[in-house]
Parts: sequence; structure tokens; C-alpha cells
Amino acid sequence: MNLRLFGTNFTVTLQRPDDNSALRNGLWGHTNFGLATIHLSDEPVLSVRDGTLLHEIIHVCDHVGNLRMKEPTVAALADLLYAALADNDLWKPPWWD
Repeated sequence: MNLRLFGTNFTVTLQRPDDNSALRNGLWGHTNFGLATIHLSDEPVLSVRDGTLLHEIIHVCDHVGNLRMKEPTVAALADLLYAALADNDLWKPPWWD
């Protein structure tokens, strides 16, 4: 899957956590800005995977906007936005649904 975010095409892939060193330490997602890739673990349930994708998109927003958010802020914002969008049928599930 490809996502166009702020003029950059990001490639989103699902991976087993041991296929990518960024996902080995229990992480569900990782964004590489230099390669314009977002890697998501294929292990969590779909709602967690969807929330993780939103979490990684927020990291891109933070990077592009130079917002300097800390990880707890990104995590909380992703959880809150995902809940608000899902509760109002505004979240369009990505291709894995």
C-alpha cells in the first residue's frame, strides 16, 4: 500500500516482527523517513494495526511540522483520534480489512 503524505509517497508494508530490526523489540510500527517506508507488524488484531498506522502517520506529521512531540503524546493522540474516527464511522480501513 502507498500513502501520499505531504508530497512524499510512503510505502506501507506488513512484516513479521523478526523481519525488520525496528520491529524486533515489541514495536508494532516503524517509520523510516529517509526511505519513505512505514513497516507495521502483521501480528496485532486489525483495530490495533489500524491504530498503529495512524500512530505512524502522526509521526510523519510531527516530522514534517517539526512539532517535536514526545512518544507518549504521539501515542495518546493516535489512540484518541482513532477512537473518535472509528466511533463515528469516519475511519476507512486500509487494504488488509
